Amino acid sequence: MQTADTGLLFQTNQQLDAAAQRKLKFVASEDVGSPITVTSKILDVQVIWPNAWTAESGWLARHLDLEVSTVFMDSWVRPPMLTLDWRD
Repeated sequence: MQTADTGLLFQTNQQLDAAAQRKLKFVASEDVGSPITVTSKILDVQVIWPNAWTAESGWLARHLDLEVSTVFMDSWVRPPMLTLDWRD
């Protein structure tokens, strides 16, 4: 490969393609927002847009609004919830 850019010397075409893909991914994700952080391991999750409910190992049942932030946390659950089940 011929180039006049000294920053591209000693890079393979595959490395250059990977850098271009990373740049596209970065540009596409600039306006996505922040990830939702949780403090314990998620054991189960149920999603009914725009809400999600998680059962966590830290003895928490968490209700999340996926467009905004945490809505409700219930820490009375003992022992850790392993699954979530919807009953009509």
